Amino acid sequence: IFVSPQFIDWSQPEVRQVLDTAKHCEVPVRLTWHDDSLILGDGIQCRVLHPTANEMLSPDNANSIVLSIEYAGRSILLTGDLEREGLTRFLHSPPQKCDVLLSPHHGSLGANTTDLARWARPNWLIVSADRRASLATLRSRFGPDTTVLSTADRGAITFEIHADGRLACETFRSGSIANDESVRE
Repeated sequence: IFVSPQFIDWSQPEVRQVLDTAKHCEVPVRLTWHDDSLILGDGIQCRVLHPTANEMLSPDNANSIVLSIEYAGRSILLTGDLEREGLTRFLHSPPQKCDVLLSPHHGSLGANTTDLARWARPNWLIVSADRRASLATLRSRFGPDTTVLSTADRGAITFEIHADGRLACETFRSGSIANDESVRE
């Protein structure tokens, strides 16, 4: 289990439970923070983009781990529940265009700002929640070059990056909806 240093807050019963369970099951817990990188083999790299090692932001969600998964010229950006001060600080880092962006904080409008849209310029924005009312606003903020999909409408959404750079998207309810042959610059 990879966690940020900010996650280790023994005053929170849920945190204590996760860490105790991991210890009981002999699952290693490792700390990770900005600039850490994990090579998974076959050219797959995971880079931690947020948070820094020693800065505690409020609320807890501002300390969410942001992970960029990169393979074959493609990238998927996982943002967790990043919001507020954490999002603001994160957006001060150099922009990183991505193919797929998992919408921060389950598609909340406060966490999915026009600044984030400009920073990431995703081809796909995935909202993992039942926030149908905000989808039109998200489409407007991210623009016509971003396809917005919601798990509320599509069920599970899966992306597969092929070794040749093709990106395939499949949803539980709709099946295959895209198979992009091109590798982006």
